[in-house]
Amino acid sequence: MNNDNNDDRDYSDMSSSLRATYELKPGVSVYSEGGVSLRRHTRRVDNNGLKRSSDGVSGSVGARFELGRLIRADAAVGVVHRNYRDA
Repeated sequence: MNNDNNDDRDYSDMSSSLRATYELKPGVSVYSEGGVSLRRHTRRVDNNGLKRSSDGVSGSVGARFELGRLIRADAAVGVVHRNYRDA
C-alpha cells in the first residue's frame, strides 16, 4: 500500500492584472500589461520542510492586429518574476 501524502501541494493563487491599450489606427493597437500574483499553500511548510508560498509580478508589451472581421492576431513578449518564501 502506498501512503504518499500530497496535501502539501494544495494552494490558492490570487492574481490581478491591468492592461492599457492605445489604438494606432483602426485594426492596429499596442498594449502594455502588468500583474501581481499571490500563491499561498494550505500547509505553511511542505513534507520536505520547505516554505513553498510565493509572490510574483509580471509585465508584457504587445500588439493586436485585426485582419478583417473574423481574423485577429495578438503578439506579445513578457517577463515573470516569482519570489519564494524559501530560497
